[in-house]
Amino acid sequence: MKKVKLELQDEMSECGLACASMILNSYDVCTSLSDLRRQYRPDISGLSLYDIENILFTYGITACSYEVEFENIDQLSLPAIIQWRYQHFVVLSKVTKKYIEVYDPALGRRRYYNKVAKGFFSGYSVNIEEVFSIDTTKKNKADQESLFSLTKKINGLSFSIFITILLMIIVQLFYLLTPKFLSLISDFVINKSDVDMLIVIVIGFSILYFFDYFSQSILTIIKNNSITEINNKLSSYSYNILVKQSVGYFQRRNVTDIVKRLSIINTYGEHIINNYINLIVSVIFSIIFMSMIHLISTEIGLIVTLIALIYTSIRIIFIGKIEGLQSAITAYETSRNEQINSYCQDIKSNKINARESFYLSELVKLNKRYLNNGQKLNSLKENGASLSSITNNIATIFVIYFFVKEIFFTNQGESSIGDMFLLFFYKELFFRSITSCIDSILEIKRKEPDFKLVLSLINQGCEMYSRDKIIDKIDHIEQVSIKNGSLSYSSFSEPVFENLSISINRGDKIAIIGKSGKGKTSLAAVLSSITELSSGEIYVNNNKIDKFGIAKYRKSISVSFADDTVQNTSVQRNIIQEQEYDKNRFYNVLLSVGLIDEVNNLHNGVMTLLGNGGVQLSSGQKQRLCIARALYKKHDVLILDEPTSHLDSNNSEFIYSLIKNHQGICIVITHDEKMLKYVNSIFDIEDLMC
Repeated sequence: MKKVKLELQDEMSECGLACASMILNSYDVCTSLSDLRRQYRPDISGLSLYDIENILFTYGITACSYEVEFENIDQLSLPAIIQWRYQHFVVLSKVTKKYIEVYDPALGRRRYYNKVAKGFFSGYSVNIEEVFSIDTTKKNKADQESLFSLTKKINGLSFSIFITILLMIIVQLFYLLTPKFLSLISDFVINKSDVDMLIVIVIGFSILYFFDYFSQSILTIIKNNSITEINNKLSSYSYNILVKQSVGYFQRRNVTDIVKRLSIINTYGEHIINNYINLIVSVIFSIIFMSMIHLISTEIGLIVTLIALIYTSIRIIFIGKIEGLQSAITAYETSRNEQINSYCQDIKSNKINARESFYLSELVKLNKRYLNNGQKLNSLKENGASLSSITNNIATIFVIYFFVKEIFFTNQGESSIGDMFLLFFYKELFFRSITSCIDSILEIKRKEPDFKLVLSLINQGCEMYSRDKIIDKIDHIEQVSIKNGSLSYSSFSEPVFENLSISINRGDKIAIIGKSGKGKTSLAAVLSSITELSSGEIYVNNNKIDKFGIAKYRKSISVSFADDTVQNTSVQRNIIQEQEYDKNRFYNVLLSVGLIDEVNNLHNGVMTLLGNGGVQLSSGQKQRLCIARALYKKHDVLILDEPTSHLDSNNSEFIYSLIKNHQGICIVITHDEKMLKYVNSIFDIEDLMC
C-alpha cells in the first residue's frame, strides 16, 4: 500500500484539493498543496468528484468515481478519496474488519470504528485505477517503456510473483511423492510383507497429498489475482494514453486495429505468469529431475540427457519459423479486418458502385493466407507434440533396457524394483519439464509480434494539456486569433492553408466562405483546438493557447461539425451528454433548433432511444440534434460547420435565428448565401492568407 503524507487545508473549500495532493504525493508526483493552489482555485462550494478526477488525470493518474456501499469499501484501491458528510473529502488509507483509517485534511489522521464510519460515509468515492505518471511529451527511444518495465512498477506485484514461484516449486516437489510412494511400497512393504509399514506410509502420504491440494488451491488464487492485477493496471495505463491522444491520432488509424491492440494488453498477465514464470520453474525442475536420475544411475542419466539434448535442438530449430508464421498471421488478420471495416463503413457507396466483387476477392485472398499460415503453425505444433512423444518413448526403452541390464549383469544388490519406479517417473517428469520449457519459449515467441503492436501505443506521446486553471471560474473569452497559421497534413503535400491570420472578438458573428477543399472545415478544427497548426500560433485573450490552457479553452467552446453523429442513447442523453440536466435550458435548446414538436411526438419523448436499435432520424433531424448538443453546453465561442447543409428553408430559419441572437463569439463555416445576412463579418478563406 502506498504511504500517505498528510496535507492540511487552509480554506474550508479546499479539502478536495488537499486530498488530491495527498494522492499525487503517494504516487511520487512532485507537487504540493501550495502548487495546486496556484493552478486551481475552487469556488466556495469546493470541488466535485469529477473535478478531482480531472486534477489527477492532468497529472497522468486515471481515477473513477464510484457509488459504493460501506460494506464493500475494502474493494477500493488504497489510498482512495472518499466523501464524508457535508461535501467533505478525506483520504482512505486503511480498512480492517473493525475500523478504517483516514487522512482528514481538516483533522489529521483519524481511525473510526466501522459502525461510526458508516454514519459519516456518503457512499461516494474516487478510486485510483492507474498508478503510472505519464509525461505529456514524446519519449526518446532510450526512455521508451516496455510492457515488462511497466509491469515491474505495479505496487506489490513482485511479492505476489515471488509467492507464485515459491508455490509452483512446492507443487512441483509434490510430484516427487508418487514415485517415492511406489518405491517405498515395493521395497519395504511388498518385499518384506510389512503391513504396519504400509499403514504408516499410506497415512504419511495422505497427509502430504492433502498439503499438495492445499498448495495448488492457494497457487491458483494467487496466480489469478496476479494476472488480473497486471491486466487491470496495464489496460488502465493504455486507456489513459489513448484518451489523451489528439484527433489526428485517431484519424490516421483504423479503429479495429486500436481495439485489437487494447485486447492484446489484456492477455499480458497470463503471458507473464503462464509463460515466463512457468519457464523459470520448469528450468529449475528439469535440472532437479535430471540430477535425481543421475543419483540413481549415472549411465542412464547420461543417455536420457543426450536424448533430451537432441529433442531440444530439433524443437529450437523451428522457433524462428514459428515466430515468422505468427507475424504473418497477425498481419493478414489485421488486413482482413480492415477490409471488412472499410466495406461496412462505406456500404452505400460500395453497393451503388458494385464493389462487392473487389472486396470479396480481397477478403477471400487475405483470409486464405491467414488460414494457410495458421495451418502451418498448427502443423508445427502437432509435429512438436509427436516428436515429444516418440522421444519420451525412446527414452523409456533405454531406461528399462539399461536398468534391467544393470540388475542382471552389474548390480551388486544396490538397485531395486523401487529404483526402477523412481527412474521411470523421474524420466517422465524430466521430459515433461523439458517440453514445458520449450512450449513456454515457443509461446513467448508466438506472442512477441502481438505485444510489439502494443509498444507503439504505450509509448505514444500525448496531446499537450496545460496545467493552467481548468476548474475554477473561467473568465469569458474575449478574443480568439490566429497569427501566420499554416496547416499541413503531410510533409509531402501542399498545405491546406498557410500564413493565415484572423482575429475574432466577443460579440462577433462571422461567416467563413470559400470554395470546397480550401480548408474551411480544417480552419474550424484549428479554432476548436482539436487540430494543431503546423506553424504559427493561436491566441486566446492575447495568450498563446497552450499557456491559456487547452482544457480550459475547450470548456468554453461548443462546436458542431458536419460529420458529428447521433449516439446510441436517448434524445436527452444525446444532447446533455455528461453534463447536469437543466430542464429549462434543455427545452429552450430544443425549441431554438426546431426539434421540440418532433421530439414530443416520439413514443417516449426525450427518453426515446436513438441510433442502433432505436429511432432512425433523418439527416436534417440529426444535424439539428448535433447543433442542440453544442448549444446546451455553456460556451463563449460557438463554431458551426455547415449548419444548414441538410436543412430545408423552414428549418434553416431556426438556425439563422439562433445565430442572430447568439451572445459571444460565433463562427460559421457555410456555403449558404442566405446565412450571410445574419452575420456581421464575412471572410473568404483565401483572403485570410497573406
